[in-house]
Order: sequence, then structure tokens, then C-alpha cells
Amino acid sequence: MLPRSCGLVLLLTFHALGVPVVPRKKPSEEVLKKELGEADFQELHRQLASERLAMVKKYVHMKPEERNEYAKQLKEEFLKRTQHETVFEPGSQPQLQEVWRDEDLMDDDSYSPSMLFKKHDLNGDQFLDSHEINALIEHEIEKIYPANETGHEPLRNMEMRRMRSALLERMDHNHDGKVSLAEFLSPMQDYDDDDEWTPLEDLQDAPDFEKKTDDKYVLDYAKQQLELHPDDHDLEEAMHVLNGVKGIPDPSHNPSDSAKSYFDMKPASGGGAAVQNPPPAAAATAPNADQTHQKPS
Repeated sequence: MLPRSCGLVLLLTFHALGVPVVPRKKPSEEVLKKELGEADFQELHRQLASERLAMVKKYVHMKPEERNEYAKQLKEEFLKRTQHETVFEPGSQPQLQEVWRDEDLMDDDSYSPSMLFKKHDLNGDQFLDSHEINALIEHEIEKIYPANETGHEPLRNMEMRRMRSALLERMDHNHDGKVSLAEFLSPMQDYDDDDEWTPLEDLQDAPDFEKKTDDKYVLDYAKQQLELHPDDHDLEEAMHVLNGVKGIPDPSHNPSDSAKSYFDMKPASGGGAAVQNPPPAAAATAPNADQTHQKPS
């Protein structure tokens, strides 16, 4: 098992040599809504938009000669985020075999789906409930959010719920929120087990700042962000520094923008930065009992 740093070094080397790196396919908005549920989907929008806004404000406050270095740092930071072991679709054969091998410490040649089910049916009721499903996919979560790293608990819990939802979508044929042995063993021919899972952490892209350090470009980008965040006085103040009180747009001129999706990325006129449209912020949901799981001893 290679550490994250090895993958990062390889990818940075490929980038330096001009070798193209094929990005993971990102899930559609429709798929994300289905996997996350409405509350988590709206909270994800809020987090992604808030993160990007913080980057823009920092960039606006910088001097032109400082911005290029910051753009490079951002690019490297976002590159690091995607450096983790391959994450498999929850409930797919590669994912289950990995649990059998790495968690249950069994030989690949002896893999038995029915035995795997029994090992993870901790209360012996012939079903996998939400807690037992969490234990089954914990290994995939650890690849993205190691337990010894702090600061990403909201996304970690959200990813756990998303993975559990995807596994139930695949296996829970009678939609009772549990997986029976018969459902666990049933053929799953409609799924492509070669597809990798794209974590939520990988959905955010770095702002297109590189080699675009002049005040005019930054001001245009900041104006777009202010239209999406009209109450952000810190960003407005930064724009005043760049351009005085003139040129600040009236955020009410296109109120329909606030209803568009964060994932609807539209290029600005003249090839400028992409415009993103997050929906209204939703209140974060209180953590449920099944959001986190301690591995069984």
C-alpha cells in the first residue's frame, strides 16, 4: 500500500514532464442529490461556495506580484487533495474483496461473499443495518479522511452517509434500509465495478488564477463573486481598494442567479473566470447516531 506522498510525487512528476493526467469522472448533480439527500446536498453547496469565496478574498487583497505564488500554492494544494488510494464504489466486488483482504485479513483466494456477510452481521440478525454498513465501508472512508487527521469531520460524516446511500441503492431491493443475505448475494449486473468512486473532497476545483494576476482580471472575478455573495462586506471593501467605489455591481440586477446550482459553471465573457452559482445556504443538519462508527475490535 503506497502512502499518499508517493502518489503526489508521481503526479507532480507527470505534470512537470507534461504527461497528461486523466481526472476522475465527477458525478452529475442528479446523482449527487440522490446519494446525499437534499439537506446534505445543500450543505455541500454552501461549503464549496464558502471555501472558494475565502480564496477569492485572499487573492483580491494581495499585490499583483504576490498573486502568482499564491495561485501556484492553490494548484498544488488541490492536487494533493486528490492523492489518495483508489476508492471503490461501495458494495462493488473490488470494494468487498478489499474489506475481506485488508480488514478481515483473509486470503483473496478464499473470498466468500456469504462468509463476508456473516463476519459483518455483528448482531447475527441476518441483516446489515446502518451501523454494520458503516463498518463495511469504513475502509474506503479512511482512504480519504484518515481518522488521525482532524478538521474534516463534516465532510467525512457526509461522505459516510453518501457511501451508505449508494450501497443501499445497489443492494437494498425492497427499500427497507437494510441489506439481507439474499440481497447481498444477488447479482448486480447493472453496475460497472471498474468505476472508481469520486469523493466529495475531489469535487472542488482551484480558482483559475494562474498567470492572471493583474488588477483588472481580479476585479472582474471579485465582481462575479460579489453578485453571488452580496452581503460579504469584506469582499466589497477589497474591491473598493482595487477600484474605488465605482464599478461595484448591483447584486439585485439578476436575482435568479441565486437559484442556480454551484455546479453550473459558466465562463465569463471574454474568457474570464468561471461563474459559479451556489444555492441559498442551508442549515447544517445535526449529526445522527450513525454518522460515525468505531471499528469493531
